[in-house]
Amino acid sequence: MSIYCVGYDLMEKKDYPKLIEKLKSYDAYAHIQGSLWFVKSSKNASELRDELKSFIDEDDKLIIIRVTLPWASSNLSKGVSDWLKKVDF
Repeated sequence: MSIYCVGYDLMEKKDYPKLIEKLKSYDAYAHIQGSLWFVKSSKNASELRDELKSFIDEDDKLIIIRVTLPWASSNLSKGVSDWLKKVDF
């Protein structure tokens, strides 16, 4: 399993609920800020991209990046920081 950073920008038609529901369906997730999430999955980045593309429109932007150690942050919520410290990279 790996941790991925998922970022998106929905352009014209903004159907966030379906995309957010999908992000919450992964093995573990953290809503970092705005349209930035971390998800834990056994799939690779391309597989996640292809899966999440079915929840966005053709003009929407999507990026998936595998997160590895070490990482650093500033001013994240305690819940997100705690999740990052506990999650198995």
